[in-house]
Amino acid sequence: FIVRDFPDHNILGEEEGLTAAGGGTAIPGAPTWILDPIDGTNNYMAGIPIWATLIALRIGPDVLVGVCHAPALGETYSAAAGDPARLNGNAIAVDPLDRLEDATVASSGFESFIDGGLADFYEQLIRRCWRSRGFGDFWGHMLVAQGAVHVMVETVVSTWDYSALEPIVAGSGGRITQIDGTSLEDGGSCLTTNGHLHDDVLKLAAGTDSRG
Repeated sequence: FIVRDFPDHNILGEEEGLTAAGGGTAIPGAPTWILDPIDGTNNYMAGIPIWATLIALRIGPDVLVGVCHAPALGETYSAAAGDPARLNGNAIAVDPLDRLEDATVASSGFESFIDGGLADFYEQLIRRCWRSRGFGDFWGHMLVAQGAVHVMVETVVSTWDYSALEPIVAGSGGRITQIDGTSLEDGGSCLTTNGHLHDDVLKLAAGTDSRG
């Protein structure tokens, strides 16, 4: 539908890179659709139902639309900038919990924190929280958006991994940045929280909170 309805737009995909919607060289300054056909490829290959197609629309520096469609779960998350986030058409919101000691934390695999030099941060985080779960990829962020967990952290993400998440997290009342608090970028980290706990996690990552 993008090629048909938006021929003057660009497409940025994990498989093909950045091109014009109809193919060929990207159009400078054009709105860009950002696609990840299967986020959670290893889950998909293993028969684990946590995978999704991610679609985002970026105009200038801002992502205005995000959709995460997880057919094996029967879940579709969506949001447009400034509007409430939705799950299967129903508005969702983060849980307003404000104590990290009571929080549920989701994350990618522990080996990614070891490889990224963040093992100490991860250990502090899971020792401070109530419980931790390994819901990687898009779903951990969507669990924050719907209020089921409170923190989700990944060490490395690409543009097509996080772009669709941004308006959904914002539309649910959450907050999404890198682990150091800076804006998301290709090849960087990704931290999603319910907003209330974001600064606490940033302090742990910066090594400025030594409470055990």
